[in-house]
Amino acid sequence: PLWLQDSARRLFFSNDLTPQDYRELYALLKAGKGIKVEPEVKAVPLSADHIPAEIAQDSCVVLQSMLNLKNVNRIAENQTLSFSASGITVIYGGNGAGKSGYARVLKHACRAREKGGEVLVDATRQLPPGTVPTAEFSVLVDGESKILAWESGAVSPPELSTISVFDTGCAGAYLVEGEAAYLPR
Repeated sequence: PLWLQDSARRLFFSNDLTPQDYRELYALLKAGKGIKVEPEVKAVPLSADHIPAEIAQDSCVVLQSMLNLKNVNRIAENQTLSFSASGITVIYGGNGAGKSGYARVLKHACRAREKGGEVLVDATRQLPPGTVPTAEFSVLVDGESKILAWESGAVSPPELSTISVFDTGCAGAYLVEGEAAYLPR
């Protein structure tokens, strides 16, 4: 049933269901039995678009930079955030510098288990209805340079889903009392 498929998606992204999750799943259960529910809740079943894509064992994807963010929080357009080709990249800065905005885009585009909330548009600007956050990613796929486009709410490119993103928000999805609950590929 759709309520069960939707609950699988919710549990995939978070080990804990919120009271709102329970209310929505109960509404989906009732709707599945023909009981009218207000407001109507739309089921979003777990699909291949939610999980990392399968790639060849010998394939390699290296994230070089995130660029051309548009309509993402208050992050200035035409900025580039570069990543180290090896090791880790640490992003730091003062409050309001855009760290969380960059992290949310990265987590949504790379299909991280914990996404840190929705990627929001700049609430201080008057934008046309339907405006969505977008970004581009410069990657090396098996040594070949590519630019991959991402749009909030759309399925991200499969190459990006092979990149693991980890921050304090993701820790709860990976660790349970010091033990690994989930290991990224």
